[in-house]
Amino acid sequence: MSCDDSVACTRDSCGEPGASCSHTPDDSLCAPTERCDATAGCVPSSSCSESPCRLVAPQCGCAAGEGCYISSGSRVCATAGTTAIAELCNTVQCVPGAICVNI
Repeated sequence: MSCDDSVACTRDSCGEPGASCSHTPDDSLCAPTERCDATAGCVPSSSCSESPCRLVAPQCGCAAGEGCYISSGSRVCATAGTTAIAELCNTVQCVPGAICVNI
């Protein structure tokens, strides 16, 4: 009997007798800013007090490799930009924690 639930951050085990499966979330299998959800896998940690994410440092609420940005007047998680603070950022996003104003 296979007990694999295809969620990478759960510890899967088969119980005998009765051949029952258990899937225990293990946060240590996720990035430091994430927690393990038993069905969705690694998700941003719920310790972020702002929804869906915090714009200023230290940012929170986004997955690893993402930053919190403003898009159409709303906060969104998007791939982290590379443009440093005080550099012109007219085509790419700034580093997480910075907001481009293009002036």
